[in-house]
Amino acid sequence: MMKTPRTTVYSGMFHFPPWRLAWLAICSLLVCSVDAQPCEAGFSGPDGGPCTACAENMFKSVVGPSPCVQCPNSNSTSGSTTIQQCLCSVGWTGWPFPVNVARTCGSSSDGQCPSAMSPHWGSWGPWRGNDGNLGTAAHTFRGIRPHFYRIDIGSIRKIEYVIYHNLVRHSNHGIQAVVTVGNNVIPKDNAACATMSNSQTQNRSCGLAGQYISLVQPPGFTEDMVFNEFEVFTTHCQECPAGKFKDTMGPKLCTDCPTTFFSLRGSVSLAECNTCAAGFFATDTGDCIACPVGKFKDIGGPQDCISCLPNSQSTAPGVLRNLCLCDAGFSGPDSGACVACAAGRFKSVPGSAQCSFCPVGSGSLEIGATNINTCICSPGFTGAGTCSRCLPGKYKQGFGSSNCSDCPPNTLSAGGSITVSDCQCDDGYAATDGGTCSQCTAGKYNSGGFMSMLLRQKPHIVSDAADWNVATQRFDSKCGVTTCTGSTGAREAGIVVAGTETGNGAGGDVAFVSGDIATRMQWGGGSIPAAFTICSVSRYSGSSRGRILGC
Repeated sequence: MMKTPRTTVYSGMFHFPPWRLAWLAICSLLVCSVDAQPCEAGFSGPDGGPCTACAENMFKSVVGPSPCVQCPNSNSTSGSTTIQQCLCSVGWTGWPFPVNVARTCGSSSDGQCPSAMSPHWGSWGPWRGNDGNLGTAAHTFRGIRPHFYRIDIGSIRKIEYVIYHNLVRHSNHGIQAVVTVGNNVIPKDNAACATMSNSQTQNRSCGLAGQYISLVQPPGFTEDMVFNEFEVFTTHCQECPAGKFKDTMGPKLCTDCPTTFFSLRGSVSLAECNTCAAGFFATDTGDCIACPVGKFKDIGGPQDCISCLPNSQSTAPGVLRNLCLCDAGFSGPDSGACVACAAGRFKSVPGSAQCSFCPVGSGSLEIGATNINTCICSPGFTGAGTCSRCLPGKYKQGFGSSNCSDCPPNTLSAGGSITVSDCQCDDGYAATDGGTCSQCTAGKYNSGGFMSMLLRQKPHIVSDAADWNVATQRFDSKCGVTTCTGSTGAREAGIVVAGTETGNGAGGDVAFVSGDIATRMQWGGGSIPAAFTICSVSRYSGSSRGRILGC
């Protein structure tokens, strides 16, 4: 559309003296210059014309010859005069100008968004923190931790900046509060983009995207949070993310594709939801079917499902890679490589949990055992279900539930012995070259082996790894065959791991308890007599060489 500027027209024939002609010319020039009007808002062109209406998707908000401006990722009608007349294009959502998204909820997209806060004072509830009224206030309750105020804007949007209006008489209460933005409903678990001060009105840039925008007091800060209003601004149209579409102009939210379908970013119609969503694959007929158990698909598109790594399975159809879990009998991170449980361990459920040790006194010969029932009594232990150490004077050589065997006559063994060679000659008996123990002849003696000594002279304490009780976190050891005089010891701090190991010259499984630098055992007062000797079998498995036992 063209607009013709106003001009003055002179007509007729007149006769004037020369000086009057000069005056008339000057006057005419003055009249013409006054009448050369500039182009109005919504029109562009030189002063005096012609003026042309701004084209569709452009606007001009000032009077004069300046050009029309393109609406950013948005559309407008011809002759638009403000950016507010620009509406986000199809495939885009939001507003191309600053809008307080704390007040863009509800069916008309212009209402107060849901808000929540830590316990609040009286009627100063969370709804007053974004009610659009600087005369009201929100107030958390002093002494309750943690302090937070959260707004749910209903969709993921990029937050350009926030404005925080402090209550004047409580301006120091909001100091150090941080602004967090993200998709986690717990405010402190989202990323922070700004920190408040004690100024009355504070404008802080942000730049993060999310559905939840919160004010969070830092740990240990004792003041309650008191403020008039928390405004949250976005300033751009945002492209619909993959898996959504929008077929109308304006601030309307993007719509999800149907459950099994997927679309590219910026999709403008339901028809563009034409590939399969993550977790689904396309059939020859064009239908989207869930990936079967044991397979996954991480992204939407035409790709096929992929098998989980060996020894792992997905727990349900239609899942992503992170739900490929290690099978029972295997351990490893979710969606990662899975390693079979070693002998002596088992794992009965799928997932990333570590393999469990067989109960003390038992082991498993099976690699990748899936059940505690594969744990059978170790050499030196006997029983069915619960394994008990062979008593002194007995031994048991292999795995299983068979009974312990008696040592040969005139010999004695320590509890838990695993071979007949552990049976040593008793006091007053001796053997030549490992033969039968015979009674010492007149004038000779033999004081027996180490276990014979323990049975003959009862120790004050015995703390044997084979007797570690996982449930009570203490040693259930005996001194010989009777209860020890002193405490046999218990865990005081840290983690204690019990199990069995082979190697390092051992003739069979050796029971152990282990810990780290944070682990402490305690035997308690009176456990050690005034005169004592400690016999300890222990070793380091790390690079540090600290003291293991201290009295």
